[in-house]
Amino acid sequence: MAEAPRSPGKAVLYLRVARRSEPGKTDTEINMQRQACEHRASELGLEVVCEYVDYGRSGGLDQRPRLKELLSDLKLRRDVQWVIAYDQQSVARTMLEYTYAIWDVQDSGAELEIASLPHVSHEHNGLTGRRMRRIGEQQHRRSNDNS
Repeated sequence: MAEAPRSPGKAVLYLRVARRSEPGKTDTEINMQRQACEHRASELGLEVVCEYVDYGRSGGLDQRPRLKELLSDLKLRRDVQWVIAYDQQSVARTMLEYTYAIWDVQDSGAELEIASLPHVSHEHNGLTGRRMRRIGEQQHRRSNDNS
């Protein structure tokens, strides 16, 4: 069973299908993701305050406009503690992009939770989280230095 955070918090959901298919199938997949993410939010005692849905084709962050919007909104609205996505592939195509996404979420004071994976207390996941953040910071600095 998942551990609840110390105090109830707020979460936003990020849902994505890689490409538009027949309308019923796309809706079914989004609804399945929504149910899994809402279930995880419930397990953690979180209130879902917003959801972002991307319909697109396979590709990088440029193919995820609602994810970009979510990350931008997080910086403005500092009352959200969690971003819940169904799986890692919906967040990013590559490990580097996934690292950037985690870094952006954490930089906004929130944590990224993957509903299709077992919940891992972020207190116990500190070393991995710190490593991921360090990688993201280094890559971010390199990309800024090259600009």
